[in-house]
Amino acid sequence: MRKCVLCFVALLVMNGRTLLAASPEEVQNAIDKAEQYVYSQQHNGNWEIKRGAKQRPAWRIMGLRGAVTVTATYALLSAGERADNPKIAAAIDYLRTTDMGGVYSIGMRCQVWRMLLPNDDIRELLHTDGDLLVKSIDSDSGMYDARLDVAYTPPDHSASHYGILGVWACAQEGIEIPTSYWQTVSDTWRKAQSADGSWNYGRTPPDKAMTLPMTAEGVATLFLAQDMLSMGTSPSLKGNAIDPQIENGLQWLGQNFSTVFDSKYEYYSLYALEELGAASGRKYFGSTDWYAKAADLLVRTQGDDGSWNTNVADTSFAILFLTHGRAPIGMNKLQYFVSSKGQMIEGNWDQRPRDLANFDRWISKQVELDRLLNWQVVNLRARAADLHDASILYVAGDQPLTLARADKFKLKAFIEQGGMVLFNADGGSPDFSRSVKALAAELFPAIGEFRELPMDHCILKNEQFLGSVWQDPPTILGLSNGVRELMILLPTADASRAWQGQLSSSHQALFELGADILLYASDKQNIREKGDSYIVEPSSRIKATRTLKVGRIKYPGMWDPEPGGWPRLAAIMHNRDQLDLQVSPVTIDSSTDLTDFKVLDLTGSGHIRLGSDLWLQLHSFVESGGTLIIDAAGGSQVFNDDVRAQLQTTFFDHAGDLEQPLRPGHLLYAAIGSKIDEVEYRSFARHVLQEDLRMPRIRGMNFGDRVGVFFSAEDISAGLVGEPVDGIVGYSPDSATALMEHMILYAESGGRPTTGSGDAGGG
Repeated sequence: MRKCVLCFVALLVMNGRTLLAASPEEVQNAIDKAEQYVYSQQHNGNWEIKRGAKQRPAWRIMGLRGAVTVTATYALLSAGERADNPKIAAAIDYLRTTDMGGVYSIGMRCQVWRMLLPNDDIRELLHTDGDLLVKSIDSDSGMYDARLDVAYTPPDHSASHYGILGVWACAQEGIEIPTSYWQTVSDTWRKAQSADGSWNYGRTPPDKAMTLPMTAEGVATLFLAQDMLSMGTSPSLKGNAIDPQIENGLQWLGQNFSTVFDSKYEYYSLYALEELGAASGRKYFGSTDWYAKAADLLVRTQGDDGSWNTNVADTSFAILFLTHGRAPIGMNKLQYFVSSKGQMIEGNWDQRPRDLANFDRWISKQVELDRLLNWQVVNLRARAADLHDASILYVAGDQPLTLARADKFKLKAFIEQGGMVLFNADGGSPDFSRSVKALAAELFPAIGEFRELPMDHCILKNEQFLGSVWQDPPTILGLSNGVRELMILLPTADASRAWQGQLSSSHQALFELGADILLYASDKQNIREKGDSYIVEPSSRIKATRTLKVGRIKYPGMWDPEPGGWPRLAAIMHNRDQLDLQVSPVTIDSSTDLTDFKVLDLTGSGHIRLGSDLWLQLHSFVESGGTLIIDAAGGSQVFNDDVRAQLQTTFFDHAGDLEQPLRPGHLLYAAIGSKIDEVEYRSFARHVLQEDLRMPRIRGMNFGDRVGVFFSAEDISAGLVGEPVDGIVGYSPDSATALMEHMILYAESGGRPTTGSGDAGGG
């Protein structure tokens, strides 16, 4: 049974979702229904077209032996079906034993073999299919016929692309492919591009309905060839590496994207667009978020039987689009503009255009994630909330990073919402590094300067790869709020160069460092699927029925290390509880009037020294019916020790109450809001505390028949932000959010039950 608190907070987040019209839950439901349909159409272990059956467009495209079966098998495996499922095993046996002469069938079969590795027999099958495809490309046209064994039809771009995909799958598994093959592919497709940037089917007369998928496949093919031809090399630092033909194709797709929904090859086209989205890293084609738009369409148009277009081929293409298109984003790459001679110009953000593409392919194979990763290009025209498809925003360049003021503060908002920015100084540019340090000082003046990460830092010690074993460790600078790293700067190592050239052997440390940073920023493996956002915004459809004032105690020191947490909590409580929190900082002195505040919050990630007069005012506030909530942000031990010592002095008559956590049956958990049976802790907390961590460890000071002071030595503040991050001794974001919500509802009710039943007592 799932933990109650996790289900509860997931519902809260869903209520505030704004990023996708089709929610992740709706997408998963559509995939599940589609799988059931595909299985229902299997016969004798395969999905071959029965002789004489009426064929829709996609069936005709895939009409050669084995093509529909291999597409269905690939789709089901991509959706998470296991190879030992008897129905999948029967399909795999069919693919093993059937003689396929079609390029579609063999090219897609290579994708299936990749998903079944490691296995020596399967690897041999992959090698055999790849060798056949390499040898079968037409030497005159540089393309593939639909069949390999006979002159079936003239070569075309559709068949050719699937043949190339099969060879590319082999290359990804270390099978050596001649460089001449990729040069032939690149030359052929470049010559075939029309002046307007599109590709046609490649036959006479051309099928205009195929122009959009062929253009998507054409651009994707150029990206694949570019990757293969650039192995071991790195572009010189002469500005952004722009390929005019790729850009021309992308521009055409942006202008014609909407036509995909009118095509008789709609589902075939969607799969082609997904391939291109993954290859190019583009979140948008033109101004359209391609995955959000098409996923919403698919969810709304799925048949009652779970199919699309009532056939296996179209349904399988739709499954592939949804499963591959929602793959987690490892990092977003920032396209940015800088100030030069009084005007804003595009910065050198893309001098190594395939760095993240190559890094994500490496990490998908080398790191224990159990999933593939995608990457994206984003810009600062988007809202900060829309940048959170990935937990890391990657910024590369060799010029001073002189961003516009609005762009700077959008970066700050992204960080305060839980994100991290990774800066790479291309070529070790000192100008770039100096500007990054200046930017950090401007945005976070209270934090201080970058410092070099020590070898016992969580990134270098607690992730999959250990920095202590690297022969030549790179210099890694970090900017921390005492809870987590907000910015990482690589001033001299130039990871972009190593990633672009796929130099994983000679620069292994830079690949492993990138993996460790990603694992740190996602708390090991909590990398969300695309569209599954922790960002919550208040719903305009929900009207609050009451308000509550919260004062956040401001003092000299790191009093607000995670400013994004309370706005997110306020949105959640508006959506779920119809309660509007009015949160404001408050500096307490002899003239401060605390009468209107129901709750005061005190947190920090470093040393704290408050005067005895301030503590006396807080004591009076609690005695008068107010509630004080204290937590050590990040699980800070120095904050914890300082506050405990000062509470002993001022709240000495209640200090003994803090010796033990509130018992599991306490009203806070059992009769406030939705009952909390168990909580979840972050992985680092489980490692450090080494206890049976299922129940919360909140402590409380009793004032009469209620708790007036809640105290948590484990982090809650960072949890309110919502982003899973490693290195924090505290609760998971879901659990932290639920616990703080319960404490606020408890304070609002004066310690009286709001739902259910439980102990009404204090201890």
